[in-house]
Parts: sequence; C-alpha cells; structure tokens
Amino acid sequence: MAGEFVALARKLDKISDAVGPVGLKTALRYVADEARRDVLREGVAAVGSDLKYSGWPRLGTLGAPYKITGTTITLTPKPAGGWIVAEQGRRSTKAPSRASAGGKRLKGERKRDSVNMLTPWGWRSYSKEHPMRIGNTRAKKTLTKATRTIQSHSPARLQTELHRQLTGIFRG
Repeated sequence: MAGEFVALARKLDKISDAVGPVGLKTALRYVADEARRDVLREGVAAVGSDLKYSGWPRLGTLGAPYKITGTTITLTPKPAGGWIVAEQGRRSTKAPSRASAGGKRLKGERKRDSVNMLTPWGWRSYSKEHPMRIGNTRAKKTLTKATRTIQSHSPARLQTELHRQLTGIFRG
C-alpha cells in the first residue's frame, strides 16, 4: 500500500516538472523549432531549397534563429535584407557607379571609360552612358504567410507538446 503512494508521489513530481518551468521550456522549444521551420519553408518557396539568392553572394543564406525569454519566443529572420526582398520585392534600378569608371582613382590609376565585370554569362562591359541594369524582384509576402501559419498553428502545437509530456508520465 505504501509503495503505491510512493509511485503516485513520483508521478505527481513528474507532473509538476512537466507543467512547471522545465516542461514549459521544453514545450516552448518545440513550438519555436516548428515556427522556425514554418519561416524557412516560406523562404524555400521564395528563393529555392538552398535558401540563397542566385547571383547575390554577399547576402548569404536566409535563416531564422530564435530566442526564448520567459514565455516569449522571438524569431529573428537573418539577414534582414534578404527577407525584406522576399517580403516586399525590389524595384528595377541601375548598378551603383564604379570607382574605376570615372570616380575616385588610386594614385597612378588612369581614368577609364567603362568597367569590365564577370557575370554568370561571361565578361560584360558597362559605361556611364550604358550602366548595368538590375531587374525587379516580385514581392512574395514570405514573412506575412509565415506569420499567419505560426499564429494559427502555435496554440495547437503547445497543447500537443504538453499533452505528449503528460502522456509520457502516466504511461511510464
């Protein structure tokens, strides 16, 4: 008889851990991982499976690290510029003027009429009269879609994770 009360006391201790700060932190970590996957899933739909913009080597790979403070999950999509382009798009423009094409020059460097640049299609020459054109990028509303998905699915995910923890206690 006393052994049953000891077993029940152990289960109640496990419940207090599962529902208390330790269990809540585990559940929040699960919800944050799923939210991060939602954001990255939208990023893959916008830029491709490698999460990189083609021809933008300095931009890097799109990511979404998260931070948990108390009961708050903060997702920070990085790099911000890449996510802004995926969300809002980009207007058509011309490339910034190159220093070697008439701008500031190093000592002893001659003034040049054009700039030669290696593009994915080979060497191209651009001058002030005929600058390199950068096309527009369509807005894909990536972060808006991801936010809607996170807001609609996160409460159920939290409940599912807490239920999974409690089920593990009573079955074990």
